[in-house]
Amino acid sequence: MTQVSHGPDLPQVIRVTLSAVLLTAAATDLRWRRIPNWLTLPALPVGLTAQAMFGEGFWQGLLGALAGFAALFLVFAAGGGGAGDVKLFAVVGAFVGVRNLLPVFVLVAVAGGLAAVVVSLRAGAFGRVLRNTGGILGALAQGRWAELKHRSDLDQPGGLRLAYGAVIAAGTLIFLWYPR
Repeated sequence: MTQVSHGPDLPQVIRVTLSAVLLTAAATDLRWRRIPNWLTLPALPVGLTAQAMFGEGFWQGLLGALAGFAALFLVFAAGGGGAGDVKLFAVVGAFVGVRNLLPVFVLVAVAGGLAAVVVSLRAGAFGRVLRNTGGILGALAQGRWAELKHRSDLDQPGGLRLAYGAVIAAGTLIFLWYPR
């Protein structure tokens, strides 16, 4: 009889603790459209400590936190997300370590794409979102940075809102708990 492995061989204490942080972040983001500092700021040193004690070491956690911060800071700077999302993904990086961050990022991106399609279809704005996404990708490819923030729906009247903390939670929880 073969044993099913859950998650990326991260110790259970890391998976359970990070899951509690993620579920709390998702709930607050869905309810109030905010990921509070009282959650993310203490979770960062907890993640670093957990990675140092039970994972691959402090430096893996620190590099993961920095990479997670950098990855979503670019989205935030372009007007495509909130500061709470950036801090939450830094926390994720601290807990999972830099080695595991890329697959988490891919899962979060896929979850975000699916969520964006659902939200835009429900709002009857799929065509507008698709055109806007094409414009954003075109501006990005051509290095027109000022246009990125202008095209973002985040601060536009009638713009669609996606609770990205819930998306980060969904993608990361799949990574943590999906049997391999």
